[in-house]
Amino acid sequence: MGDEGMANREDEPKIERLREVPFLSVCTTEQLAEIARMVDEVRVLPGYVLAVEGRPGHSFYVIVDGRASVTLGGRSIVSLGPGDFFGEMSILESQPRSATVTAETPMVLYEVHVAAFHEILRRAPEVSTEMLRTLSYRLRLAEGAPTYEDAKPGS
Repeated sequence: MGDEGMANREDEPKIERLREVPFLSVCTTEQLAEIARMVDEVRVLPGYVLAVEGRPGHSFYVIVDGRASVTLGGRSIVSLGPGDFFGEMSILESQPRSATVTAETPMVLYEVHVAAFHEILRRAPEVSTEMLRTLSYRLRLAEGAPTYEDAKPGS
């Protein structure tokens, strides 16, 4: 696979950070190197609005550092942190954003544009499965449906 499959030294920190993202943990080092070349690092300050409910979305984000709040209809839903992701629904369905996401702290994110997102899913199908697991879990939480966490002793 020539030099194309090799990680550049400058990509190594990005690869290691991607490896810490739960849904990317199934990827090989070579797959992570390919993904690292497709993502842009973005830094934002507190208060920066990353996604607006009802508006078109053209990127998917993975949080590397920092925290963001998610609101729906002006109501706070959840806080997201390192390893969490958002924006996938909008670009998977070519539909408007389902919620507003605002930086609570200074943040570092990996931004994945729609074409790169679909390329990642094509090259690393394992990512699709992990992403679906996360989406299913989020849906269960939104619906108040039982999860295994609910069944743990002391819950």
